[in-house]
Parts: sequence; structure tokens; C-alpha cells
Amino acid sequence: MNKEKLEELLKFGREERFLEYKGNVNWDQIKEKIAKTSMAMSNLQDGGYIIIGVSQSGNIFTPEGLSEQNLTSYNFEDIRSFINKYSDPPINPEFEIVEAYDKTFLVIKITEFKTSPIICKKDGTGIRRGAIYFRPAKKIETSEISDESEMREILNIATERKFREFMESIKRVGINFDNTIQSNDKTKLAEEISEYL
Repeated sequence: MNKEKLEELLKFGREERFLEYKGNVNWDQIKEKIAKTSMAMSNLQDGGYIIIGVSQSGNIFTPEGLSEQNLTSYNFEDIRSFINKYSDPPINPEFEIVEAYDKTFLVIKITEFKTSPIICKKDGTGIRRGAIYFRPAKKIETSEISDESEMREILNIATERKFREFMESIKRVGINFDNTIQSNDKTKLAEEISEYL
């Protein structure tokens, strides 16, 4: 992520489904929250970003950056390992330290799940085994699936993913539906036209 993209995300000034801010804190203070938010964002289409170094006072978010001491508490492999202690299937977060506004921020990019929705596999502080975490549109927060519309959204993402995966495997074995459909349509059209002539 470049400085301009980070500044764009900081200018939102509010959290979104795909965007979570955390203050100038060390890893041990927020690790369970990061794990829970990571699982929830992975269950969203296109995933999201966790930006560490943005403080909150009421509804006001201020990009204050991370102190050197707090920044050194974030070991990327330890973060990935901690998240995946809870996540099933595993999540592969991307990490980047980015400078903006003469301050340092840690950006964690969470991608959409690969094949099936992320389910919590272990109990922890504020985390429940068997839960499917999500960031609903009606209230921007990380929470368990609470109704059928949220579950349907996740299932639709999973169905689309499986369909794309199926189409890719069909193409790998040499079947190209695009050409088959087009040639069949052309043949049918020619037959129908000849019936009327």
C-alpha cells in the first residue's frame, strides 16, 4: 500500500465494513480483537483493512501513528500465527508499515476467504469457538452472524467462489464454455431462420 492509498483510507474518518482503526497500542493489548476482526473481514467480499495508529475519542478518529515502542511489538509471523490459532480455514494477512502525515502506521490487509467461510475454531477472550464473525452493513462492528441476511451474504460469496473455481477447473481440462455456447447459439439461430424461409 502506498502513502496515497493509506491517506485515502484515513480520510474516511470513520470505520466501515472493510475498514477498522486501532489506536497507538502494542500487540498484546489488541491481539484478540485483531484475530476476531480478521475473521470477520475475511468473510466479506473483497476483505478489508485494519489500520493501527488511529485513535478514537467518541465518534472522532485521529491518525496519530504508532510509537516506535508499540510498533516493535508487532511481529508479522506472530500475528499471522495468532490469527490462525482461531481461524479455520487459515487466513493469510498481508502486513505493511506505511508512512503518512509524517507518522508511522501498520496496515493489515485481510483478503476474502479462498474457498469456504472462516469459522472460529477456538475459544478466547471475546471469541467463541464455532462462531462465524462478520461486519454487518446495518451496524459497523465485528460480531457473530445474527440473522439470515448476513448468513445469506456469506453463502452467496462462497457459492460465487465455488462457481469460479469450477469454471477454472473446466477450462484447465480443455472445455471452453464460451465457444461452445456461442457456436450452439449460432447453429440454433441459423436453424430457426431457415425454418421461416
